[in-house]
Amino acid sequence: MLFSSYEQALVKLLVQKNWVQPHVINKVLEYVTKQRQQGQKIAVESVLLQSGYVSQQNLQTAIGMVSTIMSSGTASEVNVSQQSMMNSSKFTQTQMLQAINQRQVIAHYNIEKELGRGGMGIVFKATDTKLGRTVAVKVIIGTALTATKIRRFLEEAKATARLKHPHIISLYEINNTPVNYFTMEYVEGKPLSDYVGKGLKLKEVLYIMNKCASAIDFAHKEGIIHRDIKPSNIMLDKLKNPKVMDFGLAKDVNNDQNLSRQGDVMGTPAYMSPEQADGRKVDPRSDVYSLGATMYQMLVGRAPFQADSYWKVLKKLHTDDPIRLRVLNPDIPPEVEAICLKCLEKSPRKRYRTAEAFAKDIENFLKDRPVSASPITPISRMFKLFKRNKLISSLVLFIVMITVFSGVSIFYQYFQLQDKNEKLGTSLSELAKVNNDLEIARQKAEEAKNEAITQKQEALDARNEAVTAKQKAQIREYYANILLTNQYLKDHNSLEAQEALGHCAKDLRNWEWYWLDGQCNTSEPQPEVIREFAKKATSIGLHRDLLAMGNKKGQVIIYHMSDRRIIKKLNKTKKSSSGIPGTINDCIFSPSGKYLAILHGQFVEVFSTTSWDLVAAIPHENVSRTCLFLSQEHYLAVGYEVENYDIYKRKIASKKRKQGVVIWNIKTQKPLKIFSPLNEFENNINSLAYRNGKLFCGVGDNERIRKDFNKDFLTIWDLKTERVSYLSKSRIYPKSKIHSIIVDKFIITASFDGTIIIYNKKLQPLRQLVGHKSYVFSCCLSPDKKYLVSTSNDNTMIVWSMETFERVATLVGHVGAVYKCAFYGKDQLVSCGKDGVKFWRIRYSDAHFSGNNPFIFPKQKYAITDCAIDLRTPNQLAFALEHALSIFLSDFRGVKIELPEKNRLKPFLGSMGPVRYLQFHPNKNMIVNGSDFGEVLLWDMQNGQKVRKYSGHKITKHIRHCVFNHDGSRIASASYDSTIRIWNSDIDDFAPKTQGNSLFVLQGFKGDLNAACFQPNGNLIVAGGQPGLKMWNIDEGQLQGKKNVKLSPIKSGLKLAREVFYCEYTPDGKYIIASSKGAKDNLLVADSKTLKLVHTFEGHSDRVEIFSFIPNYPNRLASASFDGTIRIWNLDNIEKSKKSRAVLTIEVSNQQLKTLCFNHDGSLMVSGGFDRHIRIWRFHR
Repeated sequence: MLFSSYEQALVKLLVQKNWVQPHVINKVLEYVTKQRQQGQKIAVESVLLQSGYVSQQNLQTAIGMVSTIMSSGTASEVNVSQQSMMNSSKFTQTQMLQAINQRQVIAHYNIEKELGRGGMGIVFKATDTKLGRTVAVKVIIGTALTATKIRRFLEEAKATARLKHPHIISLYEINNTPVNYFTMEYVEGKPLSDYVGKGLKLKEVLYIMNKCASAIDFAHKEGIIHRDIKPSNIMLDKLKNPKVMDFGLAKDVNNDQNLSRQGDVMGTPAYMSPEQADGRKVDPRSDVYSLGATMYQMLVGRAPFQADSYWKVLKKLHTDDPIRLRVLNPDIPPEVEAICLKCLEKSPRKRYRTAEAFAKDIENFLKDRPVSASPITPISRMFKLFKRNKLISSLVLFIVMITVFSGVSIFYQYFQLQDKNEKLGTSLSELAKVNNDLEIARQKAEEAKNEAITQKQEALDARNEAVTAKQKAQIREYYANILLTNQYLKDHNSLEAQEALGHCAKDLRNWEWYWLDGQCNTSEPQPEVIREFAKKATSIGLHRDLLAMGNKKGQVIIYHMSDRRIIKKLNKTKKSSSGIPGTINDCIFSPSGKYLAILHGQFVEVFSTTSWDLVAAIPHENVSRTCLFLSQEHYLAVGYEVENYDIYKRKIASKKRKQGVVIWNIKTQKPLKIFSPLNEFENNINSLAYRNGKLFCGVGDNERIRKDFNKDFLTIWDLKTERVSYLSKSRIYPKSKIHSIIVDKFIITASFDGTIIIYNKKLQPLRQLVGHKSYVFSCCLSPDKKYLVSTSNDNTMIVWSMETFERVATLVGHVGAVYKCAFYGKDQLVSCGKDGVKFWRIRYSDAHFSGNNPFIFPKQKYAITDCAIDLRTPNQLAFALEHALSIFLSDFRGVKIELPEKNRLKPFLGSMGPVRYLQFHPNKNMIVNGSDFGEVLLWDMQNGQKVRKYSGHKITKHIRHCVFNHDGSRIASASYDSTIRIWNSDIDDFAPKTQGNSLFVLQGFKGDLNAACFQPNGNLIVAGGQPGLKMWNIDEGQLQGKKNVKLSPIKSGLKLAREVFYCEYTPDGKYIIASSKGAKDNLLVADSKTLKLVHTFEGHSDRVEIFSFIPNYPNRLASASFDGTIRIWNLDNIEKSKKSRAVLTIEVSNQQLKTLCFNHDGSLMVSGGFDRHIRIWRFHR
């Protein structure tokens, strides 16, 4: 019979409940019949469940109902009521096991026999019908399947599954159908408990415990604590290799959802640790205890603690020590006893911290190495006994201590009385000796303390000296790099200059660093792939990402700018008439980039940029100078030159005309049109441009030709009408041959006279750009048409603004002439010069004047005597001219200089005489100046009206200097009449316009007075002239309604053989800076209290007329001299040395400088002098 009564009942029930259709049941039964006839053991319910014909819940309910019915003896009739169905849903695990035992199969496992039972399950030996191997199947048992029991069963499976170790049983599969079970490795052998007291040798026991400890340590490292280690949970195979099993009580320390709570007692009492028995938190040391208990039983044949009840065992576990192993078995070595008893310590901290340490100690013993466990001594045993019986032991100890103390006390009193008389005589001397020793010790301690303090201070001083030395070295390096950068810039070596600036420490960078940084606009490194070729290139051509470069050997490479790779190398195919390969003169792409024309000698070769094949080779008797693709790209205009004028004239006489411009059809390689400029006679063609059917030709560089034909250098050829027009003569026109033409929004010509001229479309000149010192070779426009770059024979390129036609930046870096340039991005440029090709990234200034490109006012009629910037509203510049009765005012707002029409500055304020000095009011929109007629004038800057006139100085004497105090309420004026007058500037509008009386008259000078300065926030005033400095104290308490109160100097100093021209307090008020004339000692520093000389700034070779402190840079001073330079000084050097040299020297002019000032943040500097120019520099920090 192929199907049991149980299976028949199960099938009937499934069909009866309509949980499976009859035809499905027939199909399943046919399949099972075939498999069983072939010898396969297969269960019907497994096929139903795996094929999905029935749900797991319905199948379990049916199995329970059938098991209940069969146990009651009614299996022959399966008629189940609703009530019985409800009862069967509560079937027990025992009924399940009965069903399993009856069918001898679980899923695809054939049950062979029962191996054993435990607290949670029963273990069967079974055969895996799928894989054909023997396995152990563990099934959960119990009268009821609680959720906790099932979860604990699953936790055991998960714990075992995570542990892959040679000495831990391996888990194969876990399932819950038809029951909760899992399969694991089957070990052919016996549990370790079967070997207890049966003659295992010592080394065998130690080997087994070593391997078990290693396995348990592996489980600990995976976060698993076994909690039930005992001999019955350790299997030995036939070779006596151990396998740890039964992780039913294992705890996953990484799992927050542990099934055990604090207070739960789990494990076997004879092998569990005290903390585990108390239900306290367990850790790996609890398993170490269980390993020790297992080792104890294997060595002596009994558990550490034995009793006839569970509770007595637990009591001994807490109160007794285990019997020493050597007492039960004297053959056990002391080291082994120590290892075992260390595991069985009551306190976890006294045990091995890890199972690995336990295994290591066993290994040390087996290899005759020292072990870490110490043998139990009598003292330690006594101490343990005391701890276990604290009350009795405390009482005994107390009695003993009382007895001993009493005896000692009596003995001590006896001897004390006996020795009292002897000691009394010597006590005083000993006391004195002790006091003396204490004093000596105190002195030594004090000396040691002082020595330690001294050593500490020496160490601090040494560290400070090292830090100071490092700082000094950094400072020296900083100033060396500043001087080196300045020299590099003078040599036009901006790359080296920028590198030197980069070596300056960031925390030391000051005004001079940012100034020099503003002058560095250098080239970028050449790409590695073309570096060697670019150094020797003689010409370039650019179209989008394609860069063509030619050299003297007639070689051309095509470089892709974005991909940074060489895509083609070309060799010219033709030779010049002399037979010598010529230099590549130029490379020109067609407008769409379809063709590339290469000029060399007497040939123009045209290549296709798709295949790089030669399309055309155009020869000519004369040398080709330039070429240009027209809008129809197969038309090429080529310009030629004439080398000998006399030969040219003979050819004219013989009526053999030679063409100047030829338009070739590159497809047919035949000329289409021929143009000879200058009345159709031959001349040199230097440049070409094409726009709207017109060809613009830059011609001629021979003055004899120009004189003969009286024509200008720009000729326009209309290709449709073949009419020729010329540039009309005007105030601005080229004075030499035109070497570059750009036709766009404007018409731009660059000529060999170093000028660039901007024309409108009607060829009317708009602006002439002057900046280069030699020939201008070419120009190019930026992609947004906002900037123009010109190249020159002076080794530089200049960037011009096409909005204001002012210079924006100067690019230095080429060594030799720069021939051509082209943009390949908004701020990226490539250039070709005598030293090859360079790549640039332009740093456009947001102003039209910058550090290396000062804005220069048009040349004035007279020398500039003074200038001032309004620090309150820093967009106003005032300056005065020598011999002019006016003050000129200009407005600048960060982007450009606002000038009156025709670039002529008109006077803003009128004066009775030449203006000598200017200063803006610190708080109001006013300006003060002195004149040559003894007047001090105060002006309203808003309406240009004179607010006050102060008269008191002699009319015949100049007022050399006038200055406001810190709040603008007082004005000091210094005159050649040897007096200083203090005026009240804080007066109301109803006061007379002319003030004849001053507050104070400062006397005491015998010579001319040139300058005066107020003490910052003080009452002192210092004046300079001949022969030095003098100081007065302005005590306004002396006024009491008086006028012209006369004061004498309170101090004199800095007496020189020559007069002081200007003086001023330093911002901190500690020193006074004074300037003088002479080739040396012309910029001096005096102490503000004593007026004695303390420092000299050396460097200027002529008279220093003026100096200024740089705002926002409190330790920097700038001075202007008659030697034409501006020098920057470091005020920190005043306290360090007697003399110092300039940090930076700026060469401004070859004539004398008389004035210098800065704006509110030090980013703008203005200078003027006898060259009659005002220069404005700006840089950005």
